[in-house]
Amino acid sequence: MKIYEVIFTDRRDPDGDKDAIFLVRAEDFRSAVAEVFQNGGRRDHCSSLPHSVFEIGEELRVNFNHPDRRILRGPYFERAFNFGFREWQRRDSKSDAKYEWDEVTNET
Repeated sequence: MKIYEVIFTDRRDPDGDKDAIFLVRAEDFRSAVAEVFQNGGRRDHCSSLPHSVFEIGEELRVNFNHPDRRILRGPYFERAFNFGFREWQRRDSKSDAKYEWDEVTNET
């Protein structure tokens, strides 16, 4: 299992300095987004769709008391920073392709 941050814009922050972030354990980044939509509760404070997903790392512990995919924490509100994590950004499109993603390559 991998650990992801699913990042939404916090609509309560007029300056746009904070994000609403969910920490999620899932098989892949699409499953992490699906988990937030299925079990993230009401997201009135968030934009309707996440704008980024960061792959934080891998969970190596095996725990049979919980389902494989789950929200570990969130939402918490702070500015999301990418410290070299693998990242996907939602493609801004006016079409019905709301769920198209592009992997961001941060070459230095």
